[in-house]
Amino acid sequence: MRRIRLPIHTAQLAVFGLVVVAVSGCSQTKSELELCQPLSVGNTWVYGYPSAPARPPDTFRVYGSYRWHDITIYRAATMKGDQPQWDSLRMYVTNGELRVAYSPPENDSNDYVVILKEPIEVGNAWLSGGGGSFSITSTAEHCVVTAGTFDKCVAVRDGDYTEYYAPGVGRLAVARDGVNAVELLSYTLK
Repeated sequence: MRRIRLPIHTAQLAVFGLVVVAVSGCSQTKSELELCQPLSVGNTWVYGYPSAPARPPDTFRVYGSYRWHDITIYRAATMKGDQPQWDSLRMYVTNGELRVAYSPPENDSNDYVVILKEPIEVGNAWLSGGGGSFSITSTAEHCVVTAGTFDKCVAVRDGDYTEYYAPGVGRLAVARDGVNAVELLSYTLK
């Protein structure tokens, strides 16, 4: 059994230090993106930093949503109590892409990063904001983190980092050179 230790890839996502993927949709069946990171208002993930044990854990929560055209935009942030610690991220799915943005899409900004892109299969690769180059390297990872043991996890490579997503749970970890920089400690899904 391999213990995966995870990191965060770009400075844009460091604050999110806990990049989570978001999905929208009203359909009864779940898309591939929804299986990798199910989000709804109230979902909460607590992340720790194994490579920085003195750093306290962060609680990341989806605390709101709104509709813009035909897209559900989720607002999420690291929380201090019940309040976001900083301006929230916007997360949404459009054109088979899971996007994380600091600016609302209604501002016609290209200020977003594509975290996951369909199809969720080995070899799928894409370029994203800030010059990031992402690729899915596995859809069958066995991951052990503090929050539990998970099978059939998706591994997404971004430069020196690999992020791991468990179906039905979300992001488990971010690793650099096989050592987790960010790791899921616990989660609550609504």
